[in-house]
Amino acid sequence: MYKNFAEGEIDSALSFIHGELETLKLSNKDLTRSELVCEESLLRLMKYADFDGIKYFRVRVRKSFGNILIDLSVPGEDFDFAESLELPDGSEIADDSQEA
Repeated sequence: MYKNFAEGEIDSALSFIHGELETLKLSNKDLTRSELVCEESLLRLMKYADFDGIKYFRVRVRKSFGNILIDLSVPGEDFDFAESLELPDGSEIADDSQEA
């Protein structure tokens, strides 16, 4: 299911994500981890969003082949999360973080 949110409605979007993930019966650990990743991701996306033409962003939560997918879409140019991560030299993203 997807829903559109007006610029600045990050709290509403996070509440929507929480509700959708609860219906998918995630464990508390996975639910909390997913919410934290979504919050961080939305905050980073909002810094680069271009709300000049389109005044909303879209959140979609779905299950596909046993995987839960959360799509975050804001107006603007493509955004590469890998470039925005601040990791010490030689560090790698842990497997459990990739799952989240």
